Amino acid sequence: MDNILLEKFIGDNYKKITTRQFNISGFFFGSLYLFYRKLYLYGLLVFIVNLIINVLLNNIFVGLFINILIAVFVNKIYVSYANNKINKIKEFNKDKSDEELENICKVQGGTSVPSVIIGFLVEILLTGIYIGVAILIFGININKFIKFNNNDTVQPIEESENSIEDDYVPGVFNGGLMIDDINVKNEFTMEVPSIFTDNDYAYEYNYEYENKETEEFFKTCSISMSAVKDFSSSLDLINQMAKYYKDQNASKVVNEEINNIKWSSFYTEDDIGKTYYYANTKNNQVYVLRYEIQVGADSKCEQYRKEIINSIKIK
Repeated sequence: MDNILLEKFIGDNYKKITTRQFNISGFFFGSLYLFYRKLYLYGLLVFIVNLIINVLLNNIFVGLFINILIAVFVNKIYVSYANNKINKIKEFNKDKSDEELENICKVQGGTSVPSVIIGFLVEILLTGIYIGVAILIFGININKFIKFNNNDTVQPIEESENSIEDDYVPGVFNGGLMIDDINVKNEFTMEVPSIFTDNDYAYEYNYEYENKETEEFFKTCSISMSAVKDFSSSLDLINQMAKYYKDQNASKVVNEEINNIKWSSFYTEDDIGKTYYYANTKNNQVYVLRYEIQVGADSKCEQYRKEIINSIKIK
C-alpha cells in the first residue's frame, strides 16, 4: 500500500525519481524544479545559498556545481520527503479508506506549475531586496573602496557610477584608481591603535575600527593605503580628485611634510561621514591613503587619524 501511496504522491516520472540517481530537470532548472515539486523550503534555501555564493565568489562554475549537487541528491531527498508526508497523512487520516488516502497524497504531492511561477517571482523579489540593501549600504557613499583580487586585471579602489573599465584613462582621475602590486608595507611603516582590526589585504595597509557602543548603522573609521598605477605626481592626483569631488564639499588641497614625507591632501564630507585623502610620491610611485570617519564612529577617530598620519615613516 505504501508504494501505491508513494506513486500517487510523486505522480509524474515516479519510476525515474525512485530508480535514477541523476535528475536532469534538477540539473537544468535548479531551485525552480524544487518549487515545481512543491519542495518550497528546499527551493528557497538553494536559491539563497546560490545567490550568496555567486555574489561572494562571482564564479559561474560554483553555480554549475550546485546544480550538479541538486541533480545527484534531489531524487533521494524528494522520496524521503514524500515518505514523511505520507506517514503524516496516514497518521492524521486513520479513518480514511485507501482510495481517500490515495486522493489526499495526490493532492498534497505531485507537481505545480503555479508554484514555479510564484517561486520565480519570490526569487526576483529576494534579488531586488539584496540589490536594494547593497545600494543603500554602498551606493550612497560613492567614495567606498572596493577590494578585488591582487592580480594584473583592473582593480578599482574607488568606484563611481559608471564602469571603471569603460571610463578609466591613465593619468586622469574620473572616479577610480587602479591598485599597483607594490607592497606598501615594504615601503612605509605605520602605527595603528590596537583597537583597529587588521584586514590583512595583500600589498596594502588596511585597518578598521567599529564603534559598538552606538546603534548607528554607519559607525566605523577605517584606513587604507595603497600604491596606484599610472600617476607619477601625488599633487597632480590629489588636485584632480579634489576637483572631481567638488560636489561633495571637497576641501582645499593642503600640502605638508611629516617625517620627511610630502603629503598632499583634502577631505570630503557627506551624510555618511568624512573622508580624508592623502597622497605622496616616492621614486616616481604614487601612494594614496584614505581615512574614513563615519557619522556613528567613535569621537576619538579624528584623534586616531592624526596619530596614524604622524606615525607613517619611510623605510
